[in-house]
Amino acid sequence: MKRKLLVPVFGLLAVLIGIAIISPFSLHPVSFLNTTKEASYLGVVAIGQTIVMLTGGIDMSLYEIVSLTNVFVANFMKPSAPSIIIMTMLSILLAAAIGFVNGTMIAKTSIPSIIMTIAMGFAVKGTYLVLTKGAPRGDIPDIVRFIGRGKFFNLVPVALFVWLALAFLTLLILVRAPAGRAIYYTGSNPIAARFSGIRTDRVIIMAYMTSSMTAAVTGLLVSGYLGMGTLNAGEGYLLAPIAATVIGGTTFSGGIGGIGGTIIGTLIIRYLDNLLTLLRAKYAGKLIVQGLIIGGIATVHSRQKGGK
Repeated sequence: MKRKLLVPVFGLLAVLIGIAIISPFSLHPVSFLNTTKEASYLGVVAIGQTIVMLTGGIDMSLYEIVSLTNVFVANFMKPSAPSIIIMTMLSILLAAAIGFVNGTMIAKTSIPSIIMTIAMGFAVKGTYLVLTKGAPRGDIPDIVRFIGRGKFFNLVPVALFVWLALAFLTLLILVRAPAGRAIYYTGSNPIAARFSGIRTDRVIIMAYMTSSMTAAVTGLLVSGYLGMGTLNAGEGYLLAPIAATVIGGTTFSGGIGGIGGTIIGTLIIRYLDNLLTLLRAKYAGKLIVQGLIIGGIATVHSRQKGGK
């Protein structure tokens, strides 16, 4: 596992060196922390994508859940403490329900995960378009704005703390808890996992529920950053979480990878985006680069697996 982390670590160093050559100021501590804060939004949802991919699946509905959460809190969350608490819980529960449907359909039927989650993404998008009538409204309460873009001691981004706390908790579960081992076994060999007593259907359902909830948390963080409701809050969270996960060493076939690699992969994606911006690449060009990275690394993983 440690050897697998060497590639993403060297990749991150290469990107940072490129940034240092083009714009040394971009690596100033203040700029570094600001960029890391932006990475936090992606990092949270990438945690969920990692868990799903460890089971051998993929979740293509996460970016729409980010947008749904933004629209939901912007429309219904009020500045009062009870409203903030209740709406936060409801937004996460709503996401969990979406993940439950995804996971149940994937675990109990022969529908491929990519098809099921794309279909769910369309359904989610239709829901928030009906909810907003195509014109989202509402403001985000100050406390949510602070969580999304504020800093502890005017230095450490709150969003960074949220990301690292969730990553550490997930790492402990994957490494130490029976649930973590069940996730790896399910992804490695679901038939053998079932024979060993693991309820793989439950594992898959919980994986998709978790991924949807991480998307809701990202939606809350992004809402705080934006300060308003918008139909495009989830833009950029379709391919990026997959890219961060794959770059970090998690394979599409399942059972291989982990949160440590995904953290590094997230930083690579965010700093690579900065590097491409410095090179004046347009949004379409950035998407092409992400697609090439995913395809290239997936090909490498496939060849490595085939050679064993």
